[in-house]
Amino acid sequence: MITEQEQQKIMKMVLLNPFDRLMNYEVVTMEPGHLVMKTIAQREIVENSYQSTHGGFLFGLADTYMGAACFAHGKSVTTMGLRISYIRPVVLDSTVTGTAEVIHNGRNTMRTVCDFRDERGRLLAHCEGTFYVLGKALWMMEETND
Repeated sequence: MITEQEQQKIMKMVLLNPFDRLMNYEVVTMEPGHLVMKTIAQREIVENSYQSTHGGFLFGLADTYMGAACFAHGKSVTTMGLRISYIRPVVLDSTVTGTAEVIHNGRNTMRTVCDFRDERGRLLAHCEGTFYVLGKALWMMEETND
């Protein structure tokens, strides 16, 4: 179980990335290896030249959500590879909910999956990721200095 204080520390680590600071994430659920977060596909940030949502929006969210699910396991990770399958387009200015799960919690690597759904619960994209374990999560090391 992740405490509210631990969740705040994990999100502090996530928000070190400028992209993530723009996303205004809302954490729905966070437990070791499991994460549900929401954000809005803000037109002024994610609109592409075709007046639709840029595919990099969900790809970036997938990297963040799956990495945060790894952080919640107490591990610091870096992305080795991501794969995404787009199912349907994201409507601009709509809420997108992502659910990330750690499916392999190894000593050196972690495997994750993430599904994104729209406001009606329809699948937008399915993602898979591999992360290299760098060591203990920085938010846990911070804990000893409090």
